[in-house]
Amino acid sequence: MSLKNRNIIIVAVFTNNGIILLEVLNVNKTEFCDKLATVGDIYTFIIALFICVEAEEFNQVKGTYKKIINSKSIGNLIKFQNLIQNLNIANIFEFGIWKELWIKELEKSPFDAFICAYHSLLRIDGIVEELFASKKIVKEKGPFGALDNYSLYFKKTPGFFEQKMKENSIRRGRQTVEYDYNSINTQFKNFEVINNSVLHGYVPKIKAYNPKYNFKECINFSFAPLNNEPWADSIKDHTTELFTVRYIDEKIENHTNTILNAIAKADVEKSNILILPELALNKYSEESIQLYFYDNAFSDLKLCFLGTKWENNSNESLLMSSNGTVLIRQNKKVPFSFFDKEQAKTYSENIITKNKEIVFLDIEGIGRIVYLICADFNEKAITTVCSVMHVDFIFVSAYTNNTKNMNDSAEYLAKSMGVSTVLANSCAAVPLNMKNETFSEFIEIPNMEHGKLLNFKILEKYSCKNKKCADCKNCIHFAQLKNDG
Repeated sequence: MSLKNRNIIIVAVFTNNGIILLEVLNVNKTEFCDKLATVGDIYTFIIALFICVEAEEFNQVKGTYKKIINSKSIGNLIKFQNLIQNLNIANIFEFGIWKELWIKELEKSPFDAFICAYHSLLRIDGIVEELFASKKIVKEKGPFGALDNYSLYFKKTPGFFEQKMKENSIRRGRQTVEYDYNSINTQFKNFEVINNSVLHGYVPKIKAYNPKYNFKECINFSFAPLNNEPWADSIKDHTTELFTVRYIDEKIENHTNTILNAIAKADVEKSNILILPELALNKYSEESIQLYFYDNAFSDLKLCFLGTKWENNSNESLLMSSNGTVLIRQNKKVPFSFFDKEQAKTYSENIITKNKEIVFLDIEGIGRIVYLICADFNEKAITTVCSVMHVDFIFVSAYTNNTKNMNDSAEYLAKSMGVSTVLANSCAAVPLNMKNETFSEFIEIPNMEHGKLLNFKILEKYSCKNKKCADCKNCIHFAQLKNDG
Protein backbone atom coordinates (compact mmCIF):
# COMPACT_ATOMS: atom_id res chain seq x y z
CA MET A 1 0.00 0.00 0.00
CA SER A 2 1.60 3.24 -1.09
CA LEU A 3 0.84 6.83 -0.25
CA LYS A 4 1.25 7.79 -3.87
CA ASN A 5 -1.85 5.83 -4.85
CA ARG A 6 -4.17 7.52 -2.36
CA ASN A 7 -6.35 10.60 -2.36
CA ILE A 8 -6.36 13.14 0.44
CA ILE A 9 -9.78 13.92 1.91
CA ILE A 10 -10.77 16.54 4.45
CA VAL A 11 -12.36 15.29 7.66
CA ALA A 12 -14.30 17.63 9.93
CA VAL A 13 -13.63 16.80 13.58
CA PHE A 14 -15.85 18.37 16.27
CA THR A 15 -13.91 19.47 19.37
CA ASN A 16 -14.48 21.81 22.31
CA ASN A 17 -12.76 24.51 20.29
CA GLY A 18 -15.03 24.13 17.32
CA ILE A 19 -14.66 22.27 14.06
CA ILE A 20 -11.13 21.21 13.08
CA LEU A 21 -10.42 20.27 9.47
CA LEU A 22 -7.82 17.51 9.08
CA GLU A 23 -6.21 16.10 5.96
CA VAL A 24 -6.68 12.33 6.15
CA LEU A 25 -5.69 9.70 3.64
CA ASN A 26 -8.70 8.12 2.02
CA VAL A 27 -8.23 4.34 2.11
CA ASN A 28 -10.54 1.40 1.66
CA LYS A 29 -10.32 -0.47 4.98
CA THR A 30 -11.80 -3.68 3.59
CA GLU A 31 -8.42 -5.19 2.68
CA PHE A 32 -7.04 -4.63 6.17
CA CYS A 33 -10.16 -6.02 7.83
CA ASP A 34 -9.94 -9.12 5.64
CA LYS A 35 -6.37 -9.67 6.87
CA LEU A 36 -7.44 -9.23 10.49
CA ALA A 37 -10.15 -11.84 9.98
CA THR A 38 -7.41 -14.49 9.68
CA VAL A 39 -5.73 -13.45 12.94
CA GLY A 40 -6.39 -15.81 15.84
CA ASP A 41 -4.36 -14.41 18.76
CA ILE A 42 -3.18 -11.15 20.26
CA TYR A 43 0.44 -11.68 19.15
CA THR A 44 -0.46 -11.96 15.49
CA PHE A 45 -2.91 -9.07 15.89
CA ILE A 46 -0.03 -6.83 17.05
CA ILE A 47 2.03 -7.93 14.04
CA ALA A 48 -0.88 -7.16 11.69
CA LEU A 49 -1.20 -3.63 13.12
CA PHE A 50 2.56 -3.16 12.78
CA ILE A 51 2.54 -4.25 9.11
CA CYS A 52 -0.32 -1.86 8.40
CA VAL A 53 1.66 1.08 9.81
CA GLU A 54 4.99 -0.01 8.30
CA ALA A 55 3.42 0.05 4.83
CA GLU A 56 3.33 3.84 5.12
CA GLU A 57 6.05 6.45 5.17
CA PHE A 58 6.50 6.66 8.91
CA ASN A 59 7.22 10.39 9.04
CA GLN A 60 3.78 10.86 7.42
CA VAL A 61 2.26 8.57 10.07
CA LYS A 62 3.81 10.54 12.94
CA GLY A 63 2.93 13.85 11.34
CA THR A 64 -0.73 12.99 10.84
CA TYR A 65 -1.01 11.45 14.31
CA LYS A 66 0.58 14.53 15.89
CA LYS A 67 -1.95 16.77 14.14
CA ILE A 68 -4.77 14.68 15.57
CA ILE A 69 -3.33 14.91 19.09
CA ASN A 70 -2.68 18.67 18.81
CA SER A 71 -6.19 19.30 17.50
CA LYS A 72 -7.56 17.63 20.64
CA SER A 73 -9.55 15.26 18.44
CA ILE A 74 -8.14 12.26 20.29
CA GLY A 75 -11.67 11.62 21.52
CA ASN A 76 -12.36 9.94 18.19
CA LEU A 77 -9.83 7.26 19.22
CA ILE A 78 -10.96 6.84 22.84
CA LYS A 79 -12.96 3.69 22.12
CA PHE A 80 -9.81 1.98 20.83
CA GLN A 81 -8.14 3.04 24.07
CA ASN A 82 -10.94 1.59 26.19
CA LEU A 83 -10.88 -1.66 24.24
CA ILE A 84 -7.17 -2.08 24.83
CA GLN A 85 -7.53 -1.45 28.57
CA ASN A 86 -9.85 -4.49 28.62
CA LEU A 87 -7.49 -6.58 26.50
CA ASN A 88 -6.08 -8.52 29.44
CA ILE A 89 -9.54 -9.93 30.12
CA ALA A 90 -10.14 -10.84 26.48
CA ASN A 91 -6.63 -12.16 25.87
CA ILE A 92 -7.21 -15.83 26.62
CA PHE A 93 -10.92 -16.59 26.39
CA GLU A 94 -12.57 -13.92 24.27
CA PHE A 95 -9.97 -12.63 21.84
CA GLY A 96 -12.21 -13.31 18.82
CA ILE A 97 -15.02 -11.21 20.29
CA TRP A 98 -12.58 -8.46 21.28
CA LYS A 99 -11.09 -8.39 17.78
CA GLU A 100 -14.50 -7.99 16.18
CA LEU A 101 -15.21 -5.00 18.44
CA TRP A 102 -11.91 -3.44 17.36
CA ILE A 103 -12.71 -3.98 13.67
CA LYS A 104 -16.14 -2.36 14.11
CA GLU A 105 -14.49 0.69 15.66
CA LEU A 106 -12.07 0.81 12.73
CA GLU A 107 -14.93 0.76 10.24
CA LYS A 108 -16.69 3.61 12.07
CA SER A 109 -13.59 5.72 12.65
CA PRO A 110 -13.10 8.88 10.53
CA PHE A 111 -9.37 8.10 10.47
CA ASP A 112 -7.36 5.86 8.19
CA ALA A 113 -6.48 2.31 9.20
CA PHE A 114 -2.83 3.13 9.84
CA ILE A 115 -3.76 5.88 12.36
CA CYS A 116 -6.07 3.52 14.26
CA ALA A 117 -3.41 0.81 14.13
CA TYR A 118 -0.63 3.14 15.30
CA HIS A 119 -2.73 4.52 18.15
CA SER A 120 -3.61 0.97 19.25
CA LEU A 121 0.04 -0.15 19.13
CA LEU A 122 1.08 2.75 21.36
CA ARG A 123 -1.62 1.83 23.88
CA ILE A 124 -0.76 -1.87 23.78
CA ASP A 125 2.88 -0.96 24.41
CA GLY A 126 1.79 0.61 27.69
CA ILE A 127 0.22 -2.58 29.04
CA VAL A 128 2.53 -5.24 27.56
CA GLU A 129 4.28 -6.09 30.84
CA GLU A 130 0.97 -6.46 32.69
CA LEU A 131 -0.69 -8.29 29.82
CA PHE A 132 1.98 -10.95 29.47
CA ALA A 133 3.25 -11.08 33.06
CA SER A 134 4.68 -14.45 34.12
CA LYS A 135 5.94 -15.79 37.45
CA LYS A 136 8.02 -18.52 35.81
CA ILE A 137 11.73 -18.63 36.67
CA VAL A 138 12.52 -18.80 32.94
CA LYS A 139 9.88 -17.21 30.71
CA GLU A 140 9.54 -16.81 26.96
CA LYS A 141 10.00 -13.41 25.26
CA GLY A 142 9.62 -14.41 21.61
CA PRO A 143 9.09 -15.20 18.87
CA PHE A 144 5.33 -14.88 19.21
CA GLY A 145 2.90 -15.04 16.33
CA ALA A 146 3.80 -15.20 12.64
CA LEU A 147 2.40 -13.17 9.78
CA ASP A 148 3.88 -12.31 6.39
CA ASN A 149 7.38 -13.32 7.56
CA TYR A 150 7.24 -11.08 10.66
CA SER A 151 7.55 -12.15 14.31
CA LEU A 152 6.91 -10.40 17.62
CA TYR A 153 9.51 -10.15 20.39
CA PHE A 154 9.55 -8.41 23.76
CA LYS A 155 12.35 -5.88 24.08
CA LYS A 156 15.53 -6.54 26.01
CA THR A 157 16.30 -6.04 29.66
CA PRO A 158 18.54 -2.98 30.26
CA GLY A 159 22.19 -3.94 29.88
CA PHE A 160 25.15 -3.64 32.24
CA PHE A 161 26.43 -0.56 30.37
CA GLU A 162 22.99 0.92 29.61
CA GLN A 163 23.25 3.88 31.97
CA LYS A 164 26.83 4.60 30.93
CA MET A 165 25.75 4.67 27.28
CA LYS A 166 23.05 7.23 28.09
CA GLU A 167 25.49 9.38 30.05
CA ASN A 168 27.86 9.36 27.07
CA SER A 169 25.08 10.14 24.57
CA ILE A 170 25.29 6.71 22.95
CA ARG A 171 21.74 6.02 21.78
CA ARG A 172 21.09 2.33 22.11
CA GLY A 173 20.30 0.84 18.72
CA ARG A 174 22.13 3.27 16.46
CA GLN A 175 25.09 0.91 16.44
CA THR A 176 23.07 -2.13 15.40
CA VAL A 177 23.22 -3.18 11.77
CA GLU A 178 19.48 -2.98 11.21
CA TYR A 179 18.94 0.39 12.89
CA ASP A 180 16.59 2.65 10.97
CA TYR A 181 15.91 6.20 12.18
CA ASN A 182 12.41 5.91 10.73
CA SER A 183 11.64 2.45 12.13
CA ILE A 184 8.32 2.11 13.91
CA ASN A 185 10.06 -0.08 16.52
CA THR A 186 11.81 3.02 17.89
CA GLN A 187 8.41 4.22 19.17
CA PHE A 188 7.80 1.24 21.47
CA LYS A 189 9.43 0.54 24.82
CA ASN A 190 8.30 -3.02 25.45
CA PHE A 191 8.03 -4.90 22.15
CA GLU A 192 9.34 -4.94 18.61
CA VAL A 193 8.30 -6.69 15.41
CA ILE A 194 11.15 -8.17 13.40
CA ASN A 195 11.15 -8.84 9.66
CA ASN A 196 12.62 -12.34 9.45
CA SER A 197 14.35 -11.54 6.17
CA VAL A 198 17.17 -9.81 8.11
CA LEU A 199 17.88 -12.97 10.15
CA HIS A 200 19.71 -14.97 7.42
CA GLY A 201 17.55 -18.06 7.99
CA TYR A 202 18.24 -18.18 11.75
CA VAL A 203 15.46 -18.19 14.34
CA PRO A 204 16.17 -16.14 17.48
CA LYS A 205 14.48 -17.44 20.62
CA ILE A 206 14.39 -15.05 23.57
CA LYS A 207 14.06 -16.13 27.20
CA ALA A 208 14.17 -14.17 30.44
CA TYR A 209 15.70 -15.41 33.69
CA ASN A 210 13.78 -13.78 36.52
CA PRO A 211 16.33 -13.47 39.36
CA LYS A 212 17.77 -9.97 39.49
CA TYR A 213 21.54 -9.69 39.97
CA ASN A 214 22.98 -6.61 41.63
CA PHE A 215 25.87 -6.08 39.22
CA LYS A 216 25.67 -2.28 39.13
CA GLU A 217 29.35 -1.71 39.92
CA CYS A 218 31.18 -4.81 38.69
CA ILE A 219 30.99 -8.41 37.47
CA ASN A 220 33.67 -10.89 38.56
CA PHE A 221 34.65 -13.56 36.00
CA SER A 222 36.56 -16.82 36.30
CA PHE A 223 38.11 -18.77 33.41
CA ALA A 224 39.25 -22.39 33.69
CA PRO A 225 41.31 -23.66 30.70
CA LEU A 226 41.06 -27.08 32.45
CA ASN A 227 44.25 -28.66 31.10
CA ASN A 228 47.08 -28.07 28.67
CA GLU A 229 46.94 -31.69 27.52
CA PRO A 230 43.97 -32.90 25.42
CA TRP A 231 41.19 -34.89 27.11
CA ALA A 232 39.58 -35.61 23.73
CA ASP A 233 40.84 -36.32 20.24
CA SER A 234 39.51 -36.34 16.67
CA ILE A 235 38.69 -39.43 14.62
CA LYS A 236 39.18 -38.65 10.94
CA ASP A 237 37.35 -40.37 8.10
CA HIS A 238 39.69 -40.13 5.11
CA THR A 239 36.90 -40.96 2.65
CA THR A 240 34.33 -38.36 3.69
CA GLU A 241 36.94 -35.90 5.00
CA LEU A 242 34.88 -35.47 8.15
CA PHE A 243 35.95 -35.91 11.75
CA THR A 244 34.18 -36.79 14.99
CA VAL A 245 35.27 -36.18 18.58
CA ARG A 246 36.15 -38.99 20.99
CA TYR A 247 36.68 -38.42 24.69
CA ILE A 248 39.63 -40.32 26.16
CA ASP A 249 38.02 -42.82 28.55
CA GLU A 250 40.76 -42.95 31.16
CA LYS A 251 40.65 -39.15 31.55
CA ILE A 252 36.87 -38.68 31.91
CA GLU A 253 36.55 -39.02 35.70
CA ASN A 254 39.52 -36.81 36.53
CA HIS A 255 38.39 -34.26 33.98
CA THR A 256 34.91 -33.99 35.55
CA ASN A 257 36.54 -33.53 38.97
CA THR A 258 38.65 -30.74 37.49
CA ILE A 259 35.43 -28.94 36.46
CA LEU A 260 33.89 -29.38 39.94
CA ASN A 261 37.07 -28.01 41.53
CA ALA A 262 36.94 -25.00 39.18
CA ILE A 263 33.32 -24.31 40.22
CA ALA A 264 34.22 -24.46 43.91
CA LYS A 265 37.29 -22.27 43.48
CA ALA A 266 35.36 -19.69 41.45
CA ASP A 267 32.87 -19.24 44.29
CA VAL A 268 35.61 -19.06 46.94
CA GLU A 269 37.27 -16.29 44.94
CA LYS A 270 33.91 -14.43 44.81
CA SER A 271 33.44 -14.87 41.07
CA ASN A 272 29.95 -14.30 39.69
CA ILE A 273 30.42 -16.03 36.34
CA LEU A 274 32.55 -19.05 35.35
CA ILE A 275 33.37 -19.81 31.71
CA LEU A 276 34.79 -23.11 30.45
CA PRO A 277 36.13 -23.96 26.96
CA GLU A 278 34.52 -25.94 24.16
CA LEU A 279 34.43 -29.74 24.63
CA ALA A 280 34.68 -29.33 28.42
CA LEU A 281 31.71 -31.67 28.98
CA ASN A 282 31.28 -35.36 28.28
CA LYS A 283 28.18 -37.55 28.51
CA TYR A 284 28.57 -37.93 32.29
CA SER A 285 29.49 -34.34 33.17
CA GLU A 286 26.12 -32.61 33.12
CA GLU A 287 24.49 -34.90 35.69
CA SER A 288 27.54 -34.73 37.98
CA ILE A 289 27.64 -30.92 37.81
CA GLN A 290 23.91 -30.54 38.35
CA LEU A 291 24.00 -32.81 41.44
CA TYR A 292 26.96 -30.80 42.72
CA PHE A 293 24.90 -27.62 42.40
CA TYR A 294 21.92 -29.23 44.14
CA ASP A 295 24.08 -30.41 47.04
CA ASN A 296 26.01 -27.19 47.64
CA ALA A 297 25.16 -23.56 48.33
CA PHE A 298 27.07 -20.81 46.54
CA SER A 299 27.37 -17.30 47.88
CA ASP A 300 28.75 -15.37 44.89
CA LEU A 301 28.76 -17.68 41.86
CA LYS A 302 25.59 -17.16 39.79
CA LEU A 303 26.15 -18.46 36.24
CA CYS A 304 28.32 -21.20 34.75
CA PHE A 305 29.01 -21.33 31.02
CA LEU A 306 30.02 -24.98 31.05
CA GLY A 307 31.48 -25.32 27.56
CA THR A 308 30.14 -27.98 25.21
CA LYS A 309 29.44 -31.68 24.95
CA TRP A 310 30.18 -33.50 21.68
CA GLU A 311 27.81 -36.45 21.27
CA ASN A 312 25.79 -38.04 18.44
CA ASN A 313 27.07 -35.58 15.84
CA SER A 314 25.99 -32.63 17.96
CA ASN A 315 28.23 -30.08 19.67
CA GLU A 316 26.02 -28.51 22.32
CA SER A 317 26.81 -25.72 24.79
CA LEU A 318 25.28 -25.57 28.26
CA LEU A 319 24.60 -22.60 30.52
CA MET A 320 23.53 -23.48 34.05
CA SER A 321 22.75 -21.36 37.08
CA SER A 322 24.47 -22.16 40.37
CA ASN A 323 21.22 -23.71 41.63
CA GLY A 324 21.30 -26.29 38.83
CA THR A 325 18.74 -24.67 36.48
CA VAL A 326 19.55 -25.22 32.80
CA LEU A 327 19.19 -21.83 31.10
CA ILE A 328 20.58 -22.37 27.60
CA ARG A 329 21.29 -25.35 25.38
CA GLN A 330 22.72 -24.29 22.05
CA ASN A 331 23.82 -26.43 19.12
CA LYS A 332 26.89 -25.40 17.17
CA LYS A 333 25.93 -24.02 13.76
CA VAL A 334 29.27 -23.78 11.91
CA PRO A 335 31.51 -26.88 11.74
CA PHE A 336 35.17 -26.43 12.60
CA SER A 337 37.60 -27.26 9.78
CA PHE A 338 41.35 -27.88 9.78
CA PHE A 339 44.01 -28.77 7.21
CA ASP A 340 45.97 -31.98 7.76
CA LYS A 341 49.42 -31.51 6.21
CA GLU A 342 50.26 -35.22 6.24
CA GLN A 343 47.05 -36.16 4.42
CA ALA A 344 46.94 -32.93 2.39
CA LYS A 345 43.22 -32.80 3.17
CA THR A 346 40.84 -30.42 4.90
CA TYR A 347 38.66 -32.14 7.49
CA SER A 348 35.36 -30.70 8.72
CA GLU A 349 33.53 -31.37 11.96
CA ASN A 350 30.78 -33.95 11.38
CA ILE A 351 27.91 -32.21 13.15
CA ILE A 352 24.24 -31.80 12.26
CA THR A 353 23.59 -28.14 11.50
CA LYS A 354 19.89 -28.17 10.57
CA ASN A 355 18.82 -26.51 13.83
CA LYS A 356 18.84 -22.77 13.09
CA GLU A 357 17.56 -21.64 16.49
CA ILE A 358 19.76 -19.18 18.40
CA VAL A 359 18.84 -18.77 22.06
CA PHE A 360 19.17 -15.39 23.79
CA LEU A 361 18.70 -14.86 27.52
CA ASP A 362 17.67 -11.63 29.29
CA ILE A 363 19.05 -11.28 32.82
CA GLU A 364 18.34 -8.15 34.83
CA GLY A 365 21.65 -6.67 35.94
CA ILE A 366 23.52 -8.02 32.87
CA GLY A 367 21.26 -7.50 29.88
CA ARG A 368 20.71 -9.74 26.86
CA ILE A 369 23.29 -12.49 26.40
CA VAL A 370 23.97 -15.21 23.86
CA TYR A 371 26.24 -18.27 24.13
CA LEU A 372 28.16 -19.14 20.95
CA ILE A 373 30.54 -21.99 20.17
CA CYS A 374 33.94 -21.37 18.61
CA ALA A 375 33.52 -21.11 14.80
CA ASP A 376 29.99 -19.69 15.21
CA PHE A 377 31.54 -16.46 16.46
CA ASN A 378 33.40 -16.04 13.16
CA GLU A 379 30.17 -16.36 11.15
CA LYS A 380 29.06 -12.87 10.07
CA ALA A 381 25.42 -13.93 9.64
CA ILE A 382 25.27 -15.09 13.28
CA THR A 383 26.84 -11.94 14.74
CA THR A 384 24.45 -9.94 12.54
CA VAL A 385 21.50 -11.74 14.17
CA CYS A 386 23.06 -10.92 17.57
CA SER A 387 23.09 -7.27 16.55
CA VAL A 388 19.50 -7.34 15.31
CA MET A 389 18.44 -8.77 18.68
CA HIS A 390 20.34 -6.02 20.58
CA VAL A 391 22.64 -8.39 22.48
CA ASP A 392 24.81 -6.93 25.27
CA PHE A 393 27.20 -9.83 25.92
CA ILE A 394 28.40 -12.63 23.64
CA PHE A 395 29.94 -15.51 25.57
CA VAL A 396 32.13 -17.83 23.50
CA SER A 397 33.52 -21.26 24.38
CA ALA A 398 36.31 -22.22 22.00
CA TYR A 399 38.83 -25.00 21.42
CA THR A 400 41.20 -23.59 18.86
CA ASN A 401 44.84 -22.81 18.15
CA ASN A 402 43.95 -19.56 16.38
CA THR A 403 41.96 -16.82 18.06
CA LYS A 404 42.99 -13.97 15.73
CA ASN A 405 39.70 -13.80 13.79
CA MET A 406 37.75 -14.01 17.04
CA ASN A 407 39.78 -11.18 18.49
CA ASP A 408 39.13 -9.08 15.37
CA SER A 409 35.39 -9.82 15.57
CA ALA A 410 35.28 -8.86 19.24
CA GLU A 411 37.02 -5.53 18.56
CA TYR A 412 34.59 -4.73 15.72
CA LEU A 413 31.50 -5.60 17.79
CA ALA A 414 32.69 -3.47 20.71
CA LYS A 415 33.44 -0.29 18.79
CA SER A 416 30.72 -0.61 16.14
CA MET A 417 27.76 -2.02 18.06
CA GLY A 418 28.49 -1.63 21.76
CA VAL A 419 28.67 -5.41 22.31
CA SER A 420 30.93 -7.06 24.91
CA THR A 421 32.63 -10.40 24.17
CA VAL A 422 33.81 -12.89 26.80
CA LEU A 423 35.83 -15.79 25.36
CA ALA A 424 37.21 -18.94 27.00
CA ASN A 425 39.64 -21.23 25.18
CA SER A 426 41.76 -24.20 26.25
CA CYS A 427 45.55 -24.42 26.24
CA ALA A 428 45.09 -28.06 25.19
CA ALA A 429 44.07 -26.89 21.71
CA VAL A 430 47.47 -25.31 21.04
CA PRO A 431 50.26 -27.58 19.64
CA LEU A 432 53.50 -27.69 21.61
CA ASN A 433 55.59 -26.31 18.76
CA MET A 434 53.25 -23.39 18.06
CA LYS A 435 54.20 -19.83 18.92
CA ASN A 436 52.46 -18.48 21.99
CA GLU A 437 50.04 -16.17 20.14
CA THR A 438 46.69 -17.78 20.94
CA PHE A 439 44.46 -16.40 23.67
CA SER A 440 43.25 -18.75 26.38
CA GLU A 441 40.72 -16.07 27.29
CA PHE A 442 39.85 -12.44 26.72
CA ILE A 443 37.18 -9.87 27.52
CA GLU A 444 36.54 -7.11 25.00
CA ILE A 445 34.12 -4.35 25.95
CA PRO A 446 32.86 -1.08 24.44
CA ASN A 447 34.47 2.08 25.74
CA MET A 448 32.48 5.29 25.52
CA GLU A 449 33.86 8.78 25.09
CA HIS A 450 32.04 11.94 23.98
CA GLY A 451 29.27 10.13 22.15
CA LYS A 452 31.62 7.70 20.38
CA LEU A 453 32.15 3.97 20.83
CA LEU A 454 35.65 2.58 21.14
CA ASN A 455 36.89 -0.89 22.03
CA PHE A 456 38.81 -1.76 25.18
CA LYS A 457 40.27 -5.11 26.29
CA ILE A 458 40.15 -5.59 30.07
CA LEU A 459 41.67 -9.08 29.92
CA GLU A 460 43.90 -10.88 27.46
CA LYS A 461 45.79 -13.98 28.48
CA TYR A 462 47.80 -16.07 26.04
CA SER A 463 47.82 -19.84 26.08
CA CYS A 464 50.42 -21.20 28.48
CA LYS A 465 50.89 -24.38 26.44
CA ASN A 466 54.63 -23.87 26.25
CA LYS A 467 54.91 -23.09 29.97
CA LYS A 468 53.92 -26.32 31.66
CA CYS A 469 53.47 -26.10 35.39
CA ALA A 470 52.87 -28.78 37.98
CA ASP A 471 49.32 -27.76 38.70
CA CYS A 472 47.70 -26.86 35.37
CA LYS A 473 44.55 -28.86 36.16
CA ASN A 474 43.76 -26.41 38.95
CA CYS A 475 44.55 -23.38 36.80
CA ILE A 476 41.92 -20.67 37.00
CA HIS A 477 42.13 -17.02 35.97
CA PHE A 478 40.13 -14.09 37.27
CA ALA A 479 39.00 -10.76 35.85
CA GLN A 480 36.76 -7.96 37.06
CA LEU A 481 34.57 -5.92 34.75
CA LYS A 482 33.80 -2.52 36.25
CA ASN A 483 30.98 -0.31 35.12
CA ASP A 484 33.31 2.69 35.08
CA GLY A 485 35.22 1.09 32.18
